[in-house]
Amino acid sequence: MRPTPNLAPFLAATRLATKRQQTPGTWFFPALAEVLIREQVLLDLIVEDQDHTYNLLESGLAVGCISTEPKPLRGCTASPLGSMRYRLLASVAFRDRHFANGLSRNAARKAPVVAYSHKDSLTSSCLLQWMGLPEGAYPCHYVPGSEPHFSAIRHGLGYGMVPESLAQDALARGEVVDLAPDAPLDISLYWHTWKVQSPRMENLSRQIIEAAPRILAPPPAGVEAQ
Repeated sequence: MRPTPNLAPFLAATRLATKRQQTPGTWFFPALAEVLIREQVLLDLIVEDQDHTYNLLESGLAVGCISTEPKPLRGCTASPLGSMRYRLLASVAFRDRHFANGLSRNAARKAPVVAYSHKDSLTSSCLLQWMGLPEGAYPCHYVPGSEPHFSAIRHGLGYGMVPESLAQDALARGEVVDLAPDAPLDISLYWHTWKVQSPRMENLSRQIIEAAPRILAPPPAGVEAQ
């Protein structure tokens, strides 16, 4: 008979939701691993895209979430964590093949994008804003997960938005290049959770809010918890 594990010291599995672009290779575990270990939290992590984490909290599928939505749900709080900077990156060979004369609307119509999923709007929103290209106006790969997504870009499958913190070493080594160095994208992140929590979950929320700024850039001036 398989022995029963002793889970008494641990907080019952805590279901949190975070953006697909953040996990596992960006800020989430570097910032929060120490907190989760110290508080003996068993993690049930749901990875979603962009603002869809907000819907998981609203539906009751998560007790806390990290979202780009600044406004809290009724009965919840929203605390600024900081911001992540993204860069529009490609391999050198991809740049030379598709954007030898620079980033242009005509070239972008033919160059494959690498998105995290069909829900991901990071790169598509930039192409729409910068060049008026809607989704579907260019070819697109879908590669979930921050590290596989970046690997596809490094190996020349396409180009796309990558967290600056994940790409720093590859940029320094010349493995990838920034196609829009004067136009980084800063995404503000917020921790959402219910106002009424257990003392242990309340403590975990407080420590998440304190730990995130060690990795993330400061939130925009004037942004406060709601």
